[in-house]
Amino acid sequence: MKPLPRGGFCPASGFPSIGTRVAWLLTLGGTLIFSATGDAATKTWDGGTENDGLWSTAENWDPSLLATDGVAPVSGDDLVFSGEVNLDAENDLDTASGGSFLVNSITFDGLADVFTLTGNPLYLNGKTITNSSGYEQYVETEVQGGGSGFTVDCDSGDVTLGTITLVAGYNKALNKNGPDTLYIDGPLGNADTFQPNINEGTLVAGWNGNLFFHANIASGAVLQTEFNTIHNGGRVTLNGTLDLPGDTVEDIGNLTGGGYVTNHGASGQLSTLRIRNSENRTFSGIFEDGPSGGTTALEVGIAGRTESFTFTLSGDNTYTGDTTMQQASTKFALNSAGEMTFLIGASGVNNKITSIVSQSAGSVSLDGTFVIDISGVSAAGGDNWTLVDAAVLNESYGSNFNLIADDGLSFTAFTESTPGVWEYDDGSDVYVFNEATGQLAYGRSPVTTWDGGGNPDPNWSNNDNWDQLLMDGDLAIFDGNIQTTNVNDLDTNYVPADETDPQNVIPADPASFTFAGIEFAPTADPFTLQGNAIDFVGKTITNNSPNTQTLELEIQCDAAIGSGGFTVDAADGEVVLNGLSLRNGFSKPLAKNGPGVLTLHGPMASADTWLGDVNEGTLVADWAGGNMFFHCEVSAGATFRTDANVIHNGGRVTLGGTLDLGGDVMLDVGAVFGSGHVTNHGTTGTTSTLRIRSQTNSGYQEFSGNIDDGTSGGVTALDIGLPGNTTAGLVKLSGANTYTGNTTFQQEAASFELTNTASLSFVPGANGVCNQITAAVPQTTGTTTLNGNFILDLGGADITHGNSWILVDAANLNENFGGGFQVNNAAYVPPTSFAVNSGPGTYGSFGEDDTYVSGGGEYAPGSPPAIDTSGVANPAPDGVYQTEHYGASTYTFTGLGPGASYTVRLHFAEIYHSSAGQRLADVTINGVLTLDAYDAFAAAGGKNKAAIEEVVVNADPSGNIVIGLAADVASVDGNPKISGIEIIPVGGGGGSNFSEVSDVWTMVDGENTWTFDESTGVLSLSVAGAAGGYSDWLAGYPGMTLTGRNEDNENDGRDNVLEYYLAGNPTVSDPALDPQGSYDALTSTFTFTFTRNDDATADTAAWFGYSSNLADWTKVMIPEFSGTVGAVTFTIQDNGTDPDDIEAEVSTGGAPAFFGTLGVE
Repeated sequence: MKPLPRGGFCPASGFPSIGTRVAWLLTLGGTLIFSATGDAATKTWDGGTENDGLWSTAENWDPSLLATDGVAPVSGDDLVFSGEVNLDAENDLDTASGGSFLVNSITFDGLADVFTLTGNPLYLNGKTITNSSGYEQYVETEVQGGGSGFTVDCDSGDVTLGTITLVAGYNKALNKNGPDTLYIDGPLGNADTFQPNINEGTLVAGWNGNLFFHANIASGAVLQTEFNTIHNGGRVTLNGTLDLPGDTVEDIGNLTGGGYVTNHGASGQLSTLRIRNSENRTFSGIFEDGPSGGTTALEVGIAGRTESFTFTLSGDNTYTGDTTMQQASTKFALNSAGEMTFLIGASGVNNKITSIVSQSAGSVSLDGTFVIDISGVSAAGGDNWTLVDAAVLNESYGSNFNLIADDGLSFTAFTESTPGVWEYDDGSDVYVFNEATGQLAYGRSPVTTWDGGGNPDPNWSNNDNWDQLLMDGDLAIFDGNIQTTNVNDLDTNYVPADETDPQNVIPADPASFTFAGIEFAPTADPFTLQGNAIDFVGKTITNNSPNTQTLELEIQCDAAIGSGGFTVDAADGEVVLNGLSLRNGFSKPLAKNGPGVLTLHGPMASADTWLGDVNEGTLVADWAGGNMFFHCEVSAGATFRTDANVIHNGGRVTLGGTLDLGGDVMLDVGAVFGSGHVTNHGTTGTTSTLRIRSQTNSGYQEFSGNIDDGTSGGVTALDIGLPGNTTAGLVKLSGANTYTGNTTFQQEAASFELTNTASLSFVPGANGVCNQITAAVPQTTGTTTLNGNFILDLGGADITHGNSWILVDAANLNENFGGGFQVNNAAYVPPTSFAVNSGPGTYGSFGEDDTYVSGGGEYAPGSPPAIDTSGVANPAPDGVYQTEHYGASTYTFTGLGPGASYTVRLHFAEIYHSSAGQRLADVTINGVLTLDAYDAFAAAGGKNKAAIEEVVVNADPSGNIVIGLAADVASVDGNPKISGIEIIPVGGGGGSNFSEVSDVWTMVDGENTWTFDESTGVLSLSVAGAAGGYSDWLAGYPGMTLTGRNEDNENDGRDNVLEYYLAGNPTVSDPALDPQGSYDALTSTFTFTFTRNDDATADTAAWFGYSSNLADWTKVMIPEFSGTVGAVTFTIQDNGTDPDDIEAEVSTGGAPAFFGTLGVE
């Protein structure tokens, strides 16, 4: 029993008034009847004259509304316990869940002594127990709650509950009101748990087992646990206090709010809150140690789980237990508003951030403040403490990270002496914290600088070469111009085990000397570092000098430790690495930061490959010895330049920046995603090929960026699939592609789609010479879906009547053209232009913007200001500048020439603010940031002055220009604004373009008629008045009714174009001209013979196909002259003006049957 809070307390009499109501009961027979007397009453316990203490005994009750004493309670009554007679009151009524007797409330009034309620269970669903007595009251009977839970109001005096039971589901409310304490001793009557809503006072949970699922603790309220009482999936919303017991782990699901986590353990006891972290959550409150000396610790995640959510601390935390990650994927963050305290003891004795397993997908992000409590330590030189366990954590430090020293008298900020190294001088010596190692050291800065003073000995072990004794864990900085070629002779390399001799297995030899990082100072000359390899996982090489720094020694990493990789920050000059190795795994980050260049010459000393993570600047990989990378990620603005096939053929390239291919190099990858840019740095005459193996887990891959030729004349080509593979992947292009190499399928099952937002460029040259979509082997199960835009650059085409070019190799492709397919002349620019007023109204040629804009709103001042347009050329009418469109918004202009160039004129005037720096806008055009933090006031030179910004842009493949306005992050005014927009074709527009009828696209350009036929994939040219060709051949047969190339005039099964090719007669059936085949079993040779009209070579494309089973055909194009194409040898006899005789010969491979076919388009 708990002590009674009597001691001179004089409780007030009375209890809260309780309104009457009608109670209804439904019998098993379905009859609806009144319960008892209908209007329920308040019955007050006075103990009566009998001493049985039973609730059913009438003499124990004194109803306040009746004149006579001794009326027993009825169902629906409010029960009030008062006085000091029969204090052990036994409930013998049928008040359990499902029982016939319902209690509306239990109250201990101001006259009540200390009661103990026992007996039958009490079903109090939605009801309240109130204590106004000033004494502790004991409810030892089982209290049951339903879907509405129940409430305990400790208005004056504590309440102790024994068994509590939830009979309808789980996580139903147990509301705690009132300033005093509710004790729950348990047990829980079944497996279903409550949700405590602690609105006031304290709730003490004293049962060893889950009582609660979720928990809400209001400001000023306390939940005190004596065991692990909250479900491990429960969410605690904490704005009051969670008070943990000593030497206990409270295991919950998630924590949010702004309250306190503390403990009531004694000195030497550890209270741990484990947060399983199943959601991204931020706790803005405070973790602290207990007032009696108990230490609080934090665990994040749980062993064996794989979720990857972030738990963030943002309060001023003072707890001094460890912060421990429990799973490899857990993410923990200290944001810029947060603090963590580290209590420093003897060397190596302190709390820290650590993990029970090496983090892989997880991370620790530190952007707040470390408070270093040194008030109780007498540090000696060489002491050190691990604050952040970098050996097992994937940690990073933000721009707001800092440290403060607490010496018990004052708080003093550490100073960042070099990037990532923080120092505090306590008057006797210096504390140094190194971000790279996570260690705090005393008495010596772990930053050692090369000065070459040991000349002529270039070895790192010569301490005269350094400004202080070089020690394990130091950050090594190279500076100056002395002994710039030097040798690492330290034991910094990892030597793997040697198991070549089973009788004498030599174990692995880890490095005994490690570095926190390597830097080159801003004043460093070009250095060359030679010698032993360096085990460098989780570390950074930084070049702060403008010179090229070369590491001829090998950089090693272990995939099983921390991030598994390392970082190179080319902050100013280039860094060259001439040796790399990765062990115990693959695809670990080699991160490239900084605007400079990182060049990887290789070699790779291991088979395991990296994850190339190019965040800034340029990474150059030119090792020809094999793969260096598995996957690669290239951020926007960054470049990954390859001079060899350096990416694994199963690797994924996620491209936000530029992939720059070497000339005459094939880069063979598994998949390409993103919205970046593929190009090459080859010269004229070279072809750079990107092969995408078309292997993805999602069934397709889509690249929304651009594939282009190089700026130095190199051509880019695209291969899809791999010869011999049978996977059925799909590659989608959805960007504006201008590359002029072929798009070639390398396997039968690979598929390709040009989406309706994409374009593909073709550049015809001499007759038959043009880049094309083709296949090295015929597509069988694969498909080619063309739903985008073919842009034809005809400026270099041979303008000769009858010339033709294959754009889509219909003989070998399983192609189809979608509803969005278009053919456009690259030189055509529609004369479409726009001039819109962004504010309300029309002024001159500037119309309203309503049909073009979404988002934001319009503004026009009541008294329009006078506008000064003297500082701009060709201004809009004044009314345009006197109004505006404000707020985040998007303008969309359609119907423009796909890929055509336009001048976009953006009109501005600041008519609201009276100073610069108030309104800063970010303006994008087709997704590209065009104006960054644009200040119209500053650009115009004042208020009510016009400013015009002009930029030349290309419409997207669908003929759209999209302009976006957003407030810059530094803007005081959150509403960007614009006054007007003009879009004008460069050169005024004009030219001819293609139009489509029945899947045939035609463009008439003077005497030239260009035709692209979807059914054949052929672009052909007809020149008015020219001799020869199909049209002249037709003229020799007047009276024909069916003259189309793919029509059959005489209905003999041979299309007109085939008759033309064979020099036949389209008006009569002439099977004698049909090709003939012969089969020589002795030589395993098949010979196929036919004739060819001389004129047909100019405006047809013909192919020969062969097969051994009539199902799988191999097709090759027929050349103009004798030669070998694929496996077929062509012998062509030129007979002058008579048709040529052609013989095609191919090996049968011993097949018992063989077949040939001729196709003409």
